[in-house]
Amino acid sequence: MKKTILITVVTSGLMLLASAPLARANSEELTVTSGVTLSGTQISPGNWLFDNSVGSWSLDVTAATGAPASGTFTVPNIDVDSSTINGSSVTAPLTIVFSQTGYTPTLPASFLAALTGINSGTASITYQTYFDTSDTLGAETTLLTSITQSTDVSSPGFTEMSYGTLPVGGEPISLTEVITIDPTSNPGNVTVSSLDANLSYVPDGGTTMMMLSGAFCAIGALRRKLGSK
Repeated sequence: MKKTILITVVTSGLMLLASAPLARANSEELTVTSGVTLSGTQISPGNWLFDNSVGSWSLDVTAATGAPASGTFTVPNIDVDSSTINGSSVTAPLTIVFSQTGYTPTLPASFLAALTGINSGTASITYQTYFDTSDTLGAETTLLTSITQSTDVSSPGFTEMSYGTLPVGGEPISLTEVITIDPTSNPGNVTVSSLDANLSYVPDGGTTMMMLSGAFCAIGALRRKLGSK
């Protein structure tokens, strides 16, 4: 009798293990490019840091966060934040890329991208996000959101937003943020401070987006006020 019970328990346990989903092997990277490409330092899963110079650019404490440090793999919240980016007589663009694999957002998958900061130099800033259904790290396969911010010396503080919808769900996908600071149309000295590029999952669509839009507009007004001083 005891033997029969033991066999039943073991068999049930094996069936549960067989039916459980396999753990995903997530990969991630932070890179900074201007002529050459340098990699950031991973502090912990979903938590990266870059504090270095590349080409004619100097970056002071640039951090990137994603799941599991920020958000989850089903509710993404990916962020790149840099306190100060300086370029002295720069002519080549600076590109920051943060990418993670293994995301499984559920439908409806609406996303809000927000770009805030103070642009006191001569460069334009482009912030684009991508997804890839083959779950390839760093893949810029399908554009999800796109923002372009042009310098305005009279009002250097800015807040820009973009909305996107992910037409897939369930299967693992990669998400990639690409921030490019480009002075080529107007070379010179560039200073971008308090730069924050965020991509967040919006579970209930329009209502939450309206609330987030209001919050980012308030932040943008404060940044413009600070930037004009």
